[in-house]
Order: sequence, then structure tokens, then C-alpha cells
Amino acid sequence: RRILNLESESTKKAKPKLKKILEDRLQESNTIWGFKDPRTASFLPLWNRILSAPGTVPVFILAVRDPAEVATSLKRQINREEAITELQWLQRTTDALYHTSTDCYIVH
Repeated sequence: RRILNLESESTKKAKPKLKKILEDRLQESNTIWGFKDPRTASFLPLWNRILSAPGTVPVFILAVRDPAEVATSLKRQINREEAITELQWLQRTTDALYHTSTDCYIVH
């Protein structure tokens, strides 16, 4: 399992930038704010540190699709074998479950 090094130089540089994005989006929003990007699943440990700020209550929603559909879609987008793109789906899904301690809503 790849684990995000929260003490790495790149992570330390990214944290204030991500925090600023979060603050800006929350200020612009009149209601709940969220985003959907499966690539962020591996970065949830960093997001969890940012979201632990006072006044922020994160709620995680894991949207899942049929792995075969995802693999076909990713194959078209990045031109990789479906077996590789299925593994990519599996990695992102397990990362999301692991880093949220399965404290998330799951929707299909």
C-alpha cells in the first residue's frame, strides 16, 4: 500500500495551497461545499488534516460505479489495459474506504 508521507517537502508545500482553496470555496458557498474527484482518495490523509480545522465537519460520500464501466472509461481516457484500469479503480476505492475508516456514505 502506498502511504502518503505527510512530512514530505511536497506535502508541506501542498497543504497551505489546499487549505487556501478550501477556505476560498467555503467563503464563496452559501451552503454545503464539496467536490468529486476519485484521484483525491490517496490524498485523504492530507485532506483530513486540513479539514480538521475548527468549524469544518467533513462528510464523505463514496460514489461507486461498476468496476468494468470505470475500466472501460479509463481505457478510453488514458489508453491503458483494462486490467490496469480495474486495479486503478480498486486502489482508489480501497484508499477511500481505508482513509475514511469506512465512515462514509456509499452511493451507486
